[in-house]
Amino acid sequence: MSAYMFLTSDAPLEEVWEPSDRPVMIDVDTKTIEGGEFDSCFSVLHNEPVWELSTDKPYFAALDIYHSGCEEEIAEYLKGQLQTVPEIELWHVWLDMDFGHKVRIVEIASNDLTAEDIRELAALNVCREPPVDYCYRLIRSGK
Repeated sequence: MSAYMFLTSDAPLEEVWEPSDRPVMIDVDTKTIEGGEFDSCFSVLHNEPVWELSTDKPYFAALDIYHSGCEEEIAEYLKGQLQTVPEIELWHVWLDMDFGHKVRIVEIASNDLTAEDIRELAALNVCREPPVDYCYRLIRSGK
């Protein structure tokens, strides 16, 4: 069981995965590992969900956040993707193979999306009893 963040949409989203060219350095004497970080602080990778989704969107991508402080980058990525797709669902769920969780959905216009929204969603306690899944439905803002 674990918390998981993902995106769903009506069209494929641009993947983000930028591994660093910095080598992994293992020091057995000090028992440390350095290097191998990602140049980007988050990734978006297409995948197939292995559980039942509470959405009708056909495209799925895993969102992995490698460290805090990159919420602004994620918000800008999502705003950019909303130039080509009308709506994206950003989910934070508890994976326990129980598909009957309560779902809370909030709609946010792309013009209003902020780094604070991303921080807030990532910090929500999805593993409480009973578990609650959260969805930010991101809508392309009118011009």
